[in-house]
Amino acid sequence: MNILLIMYDQLRFDYLSCAGHPHLHTPNFDRVAAMGVRFTNAYVQSPICGGSRMCFTPVATPHPTGRSGTASLSGSAK
Repeated sequence: MNILLIMYDQLRFDYLSCAGHPHLHTPNFDRVAAMGVRFTNAYVQSPICGGSRMCFTPVATPHPTGRSGTASLSGSAK
């Protein structure tokens, strides 16, 4: 089984033409979505994108990383 996980920043789920956006054209994402599975609902580990991405490391949750909120992004985490 092969799994392709695409993580991108600052792109809403409805900013894809395969999700019905009337003006944006995303043929490459549309082709990948047509060949695989496209999820329309999801849950995240942290509401902040940095904390969510940190959960792909061996640490199980964003809290031990110190990246669970925006204040920790300034380098104040220990």
